[in-house]
Amino acid sequence: MPRQEAPFFARGRTLADGTTIDASSLEKSANIVGKEWEIEDVHPDTGVRRVLHKSTAGDPAVNHNLVKVRACRNRTGLTIYAKQLVILDPTDPSSIIGICQDEGQVYTYVRPVDEYLPSTGCPDNDVCYVVIEGMATCKLPEGAVTGNVIAAGDWLICATEDVTTQEATAKTSGGRVSSMTRTISASTDVAGNLLAAQVANRIGVCAQSTSKTTNSTGEDLLVNIISV
Repeated sequence: MPRQEAPFFARGRTLADGTTIDASSLEKSANIVGKEWEIEDVHPDTGVRRVLHKSTAGDPAVNHNLVKVRACRNRTGLTIYAKQLVILDPTDPSSIIGICQDEGQVYTYVRPVDEYLPSTGCPDNDVCYVVIEGMATCKLPEGAVTGNVIAAGDWLICATEDVTTQEATAKTSGGRVSSMTRTISASTDVAGNLLAAQVANRIGVCAQSTSKTTNSTGEDLLVNIISV
């Protein structure tokens, strides 16, 4: 396998790239959907490699690790946006079937959307990349999460969002991350299987040295996506 593979379309783009999507001829892209590439962790527009800031003293370290991405089709019926945590179909992991919005729900297979997507996102039936392994930027919830103090190495899960519909989730604050290590109530959360859901929904660990607190709302968070 070469050190840097060339994906079919660039990161920061979708397969349709703004053109009209013909829902009746999706089979034409069947040889692309589901394919994975291991690529260098560089910004697709500038070519600059991601820099990791270590928690110990010393100069920042350039990230020489690869990122594994998969081309997945958006089948949510919604537009999905950069850095959102999305749900992959466990029987067809090349299909995005939802946006995470409840830490108490077992989603089985959760991964973040390409952080470099444009503001227009990935429309329904289009294809974009999701990060399967490696460094990825996710987002913290828009609202404060009690006890949600995140430090380097903490396991991360999807966050619960106070929204009324999935459409509202997609447009505002869905698909966010929170800490698995926050306080869990033995009388309510464990009885409601919240701990089991958190274990199932782990996506990886916090990969930045600066701690996030309850007041760090809506901010970016660097995550090392790990297959568990």
